[in-house]
Amino acid sequence: MFSIGTEWVRTWVYKAIRLKKWAENELGAKVIEVYPYAARVTLGMDVKKKTKKGRQIIQKRLPGFIEGSIEDTFLSHDELDAILSAYQK
Repeated sequence: MFSIGTEWVRTWVYKAIRLKKWAENELGAKVIEVYPYAARVTLGMDVKKKTKKGRQIIQKRLPGFIEGSIEDTFLSHDELDAILSAYQK
């Protein structure tokens, strides 16, 4: 178990648990927890994705890990997290 001492963390965690239960029950989805930062470190992309330069570095290194072209688009940090989360095993 983890510590959820502060109110905002407690609220956030319980909201996530409710969302997970809803997705599983109503959509039949399998919900998994991911940690995109770990995938970035594993892939040698330990840079700050909150900055434009950091996102550019990560995006430049992604074509070796995914199919298709992403050179024409500047991805948001959420989109990068989605790609990195899909890579996680």
